[in-house]
Amino acid sequence: MKKILADESKLAGNFKNKQHFYTDELDSFDGDYDISIITKIYLWKLGRGIDYDRNEDVIIDKINTLKDAKKHIDAEECLRLLLKLKGVRLPMASSILRFRNPAVFQIIDQRLHRVVYDKGDRKAYNREFKEYQRILSGKSERKIKQQCEFYFRYLDDLIQLCNEHNIQFSKSDRILFQYDLEQGNKLRK
Repeated sequence: MKKILADESKLAGNFKNKQHFYTDELDSFDGDYDISIITKIYLWKLGRGIDYDRNEDVIIDKINTLKDAKKHIDAEECLRLLLKLKGVRLPMASSILRFRNPAVFQIIDQRLHRVVYDKGDRKAYNREFKEYQRILSGKSERKIKQQCEFYFRYLDDLIQLCNEHNIQFSKSDRILFQYDLEQGNKLRK
């Protein structure tokens, strides 16, 4: 992997343009989460709203407990509840967790997955990516368990990558997203 450098000015500009004006507000938000904050994260990530169910208060309470979490495994119950929501997959759930506590949680999506797992062997990475897509599809208890396990493994791997490349973990999703863009990589369908 080439050296990953964080040009803060590029980073800030790209996220303000691509992810619009909620970035600064969400980065600086330190209060308890409520429906409006979750909706803003959803809009930040996907540009559309979220379908809540009757458990929204329970989910929001679980999210709020993660503000001071020290280990990512502390989010397992909350992550399971988020993944059960209609329209929420692992990239969205990880976005919610990341904004709640960026020192412990980071976003996983196609670009970040590629930076962490593509070691230059196209065939090996294609197999890894197909497995990632397979795990993301479905809402059964088994699939949700697999998604949680995958996310926690990803966070462990991301921590290792950050340590190897001297990247600040709390900003790693942004730095690695920018790195993937600069490599000219495209999103897969």
